[in-house]
Amino acid sequence: MDDTASWMDTAKGWLDAALALFSDGFEGARAFIEARENPEYWVGGTVAGLIVLIALIVFRGQLKKSKARKLEREAAEQAQRETDAKAAEEKRQAEEAAARLEIQIAEVKRLGQEGNEARLSGRIDEAEQKYEACLALAREIDRKEGIAGALGSLGVCALMRGQRDKAERVLKEALDLEKALGRKDGMAMDLANLGFLALDRGQMDEGRKLLDQAHALYLELGEAGAEGRKMIEDAYAKLDAISAQPIRVTLH
Repeated sequence: MDDTASWMDTAKGWLDAALALFSDGFEGARAFIEARENPEYWVGGTVAGLIVLIALIVFRGQLKKSKARKLEREAAEQAQRETDAKAAEEKRQAEEAAARLEIQIAEVKRLGQEGNEARLSGRIDEAEQKYEACLALAREIDRKEGIAGALGSLGVCALMRGQRDKAERVLKEALDLEKALGRKDGMAMDLANLGFLALDRGQMDEGRKLLDQAHALYLELGEAGAEGRKMIEDAYAKLDAISAQPIRVTLH
């Protein structure tokens, strides 16, 4: 009975030492051992106590690793949530920007159409205001097709007012943009109007050359260029009939 009690007391001592080690590290275990008055108490330790001690040491290490893995996992999950949230916000902003751009592009087209309607009705002041607004918005959103179209239309308005120098400057700027964009219809329109400007100035050879270039482009456009071809062919007929007399014709 005494041996059993001694064994149990010894095992309990080892367990207490193991718990002290688990909670306070090796310093706690050494302090616990040194507090015992009887050194033989530790010499007679049992295998059971030793196993408990080793098991708790191992468990302590595994617990630390488990906690570290948990922290790493939580950090990774948080980072992923932040990445997902950032991506979602960027997508939302991109979609909003795309929607705004579509509205602005539609506005550029509307202003251009309203300018055309006003010009064809002879309301040149109103047409120019629409074209200027169209040009400003097209430049704001860097819509080069809109910029080129608005410049070409302003050139036509200048032609209708007899402002030849302004018309030439604006039409050439529009033509350069159309060439950069590779838009044959826009190029043909600007070349034709520059041709009519030259004819209006009495520069018959230059005018005919520009009209020929425009006519060739309208031919390449096929059915889409039919109206422009007819306008130029009508101008050719007038040239043949009137010879060197200046004419004033502009494309619509």
